[in-house]
Amino acid sequence: MRLNSPAVLTTSRSPLGSWSGVAFLLAPVLLSAVSLAPAAALAWPWTPLRPAPLQPVALVYRGPGACEENCSELAALMAQKAGLRTVFVGPHDDPRLFFGPEHPETRLWIQPGGKSTTVAETMDSTLKDAIRELVRGGGGYVGFCAGGFFATAKVGQSQVDGLGLVPGESELYAQVPDDAIVLPLKWSGTPRQIYWEGGPYFRPAVGRQGFGARFGGDVSSGGANEFETTATYADGSVASLRGPYGQGRVYVTGAHPEASNEWRNYNHLADSDGVDFDLAVGMIQWAQGL
Repeated sequence: MRLNSPAVLTTSRSPLGSWSGVAFLLAPVLLSAVSLAPAAALAWPWTPLRPAPLQPVALVYRGPGACEENCSELAALMAQKAGLRTVFVGPHDDPRLFFGPEHPETRLWIQPGGKSTTVAETMDSTLKDAIRELVRGGGGYVGFCAGGFFATAKVGQSQVDGLGLVPGESELYAQVPDDAIVLPLKWSGTPRQIYWEGGPYFRPAVGRQGFGARFGGDVSSGGANEFETTATYADGSVASLRGPYGQGRVYVTGAHPEASNEWRNYNHLADSDGVDFDLAVGMIQWAQGL
């Protein structure tokens, strides 16, 4: 049918053409819809829709120095179990993509196991500064094994600079062979069997008082004596500790509570109480202030 066929021409003389007839037919429907609408919906000014809250993000290091046995991926899995979205960050990534006022969703940095000196020597200084600023401003830092070494002023007993988030020193726990093993630790007063592989113990810096020995409770801003020991090795050395840095929180361990059973099976290790994901998740939650 041609468009200029008389069968499709309107007979209305209204300037609105055929739309006037449509409006006349729809008027009762529109009026009834308005009459049924809640008064609040018709009120002016209308209440704007609020944007959904941003899911908090944990930044997880992935790059040179992170172990090849999925250390970064397991750290991310622990953060996801704690309710965070995870983003992997490399040593040369631009901090402006992840940190600062434009990224209020960024709450936490997680440093996985691996080779801490490699991490410290590879990571750009701008990224190190961004991590410190995140924690100082109220964010969190969680370090597993090498991430514990990296958190002190010097990486272990080397002369390589760490982040300086923990007011103490880290040193290889040499009471056992520097190899994969399941060690008995006392975590928050409870005996636990935890995967360990070349991790540190922690001690106060020279001239400082010892770390607190209390378990649980809150920690306010301050010095080394306001860090608390949360886990010890069999000889009483500090295996895990937590405390403040500026307005934020730091939680580090020389062990691997994030280790999967694949690690144990690969190294033919028996573990009487199984994986320790609950401890790793608890570290992340505490560092967020939960």
